[in-house]
Amino acid sequence: MEYKVETHLHTALNSSCAKVSPEDVVRIYWDNGYDALTVTNHWNRKIAWKYFGGERREIIKKYLGGYERVKELADGSMRVFFGMELALREDYYSPFNFGAAEILVYGITPAQFKEYAFDLIEFGYPELKEFSAKRGWLLFQAHPYRERTRRIDVRYLDGLETYNNNPRHSNRNFLARARRKKYDLLMVGGSDFHQPEDVGAGVMLDKEIGNETELADALRSRELKILKPR
Repeated sequence: MEYKVETHLHTALNSSCAKVSPEDVVRIYWDNGYDALTVTNHWNRKIAWKYFGGERREIIKKYLGGYERVKELADGSMRVFFGMELALREDYYSPFNFGAAEILVYGITPAQFKEYAFDLIEFGYPELKEFSAKRGWLLFQAHPYRERTRRIDVRYLDGLETYNNNPRHSNRNFLARARRKKYDLLMVGGSDFHQPEDVGAGVMLDKEIGNETELADALRSRELKILKPR
């Protein structure tokens, strides 16, 4: 059995960089033969307080809107999992930040996000790793060799995104693969979908998965193939 999973996906209305509506996300991924999608919209101080703004409850509602709409529209034709691309404190990308770093978080559920969302963006890396390990989440540095990106200490990671398909950046995936091998970390690959032409990457599993915990378990098992369309 082959089970095709997107692990890095952004929807419009969750950040200024994502351009594709949930309606078009579902159509594009269905047309490209995916079995499951992981919605990993950006979560950081800038998204929370500047992009959304307002009361905490409303920020969380707006943030989850992209994921919830994709899941509703997929309507069982594809599985839809929750995840996030997290930046701690001031580590998000901006024109003035030349040492940004982002973490793909797998295994976290929407209910857990609602409970811990504002704690997560204030953690340091040691705190995040301990907190995540207790809950069975996995932490992968996204595109670790992209321009203006610094490498996170591997002590605070479970793995690396060794293949990033976004064509508008120099991702230097070969360096990410070498770093993963050097430290014997877990690996993941994803489209880093922001625009229609980004689709095509992800992971191929040998069995169906049904929720966020099973996704994390599948990544932890190392029984996967990285999809590389380019």
